Amino acid sequence: MCATKGIVGKCQYGGYPTTPPAGITSALTLEAYEVWIDRMPVVGAPRPAREIDVRFSLSNHSGQPLDLNFISSQSYDIILRDDAGREIWRWSENKLFTRVMRSRRIADGERLAIDERVSMRIHGQDLPEGNYELEFQLVSQERFSGRAPFRVRYAH
Repeated sequence: MCATKGIVGKCQYGGYPTTPPAGITSALTLEAYEVWIDRMPVVGAPRPAREIDVRFSLSNHSGQPLDLNFISSQSYDIILRDDAGREIWRWSENKLFTRVMRSRRIADGERLAIDERVSMRIHGQDLPEGNYELEFQLVSQERFSGRAPFRVRYAH
């Protein structure tokens, strides 16, 4: 199964939701599962947006290589959803990717790790206080993803 910080993540293999091949696991971990945004009045230069580090990992312990096949230069996507499950931000939005066939082999015993930073400011505004979920998706033909919940709180 695809495990995500104690939560079973969604896996897609071959483009369809299914159980991944035996020995293949994916996980999404966040720098913090409770994010505090400083809302105190700023004197001088504006405060930079709060960001969190996220890491997606895909481990292969299947006894054979895993080939990931991509049809563009895009390797992954990150989706932010509110507590009602509505998509409120997508990493790939307003980005262009070249069409190119490519593949990435993950050998038996190897782990693929992708690190990214996600801003807590969307469309120029701090995320409102509340519960959210990040989903990290590999956009290869063999789809793997991980999800992680987190909470935004304000410090006044």
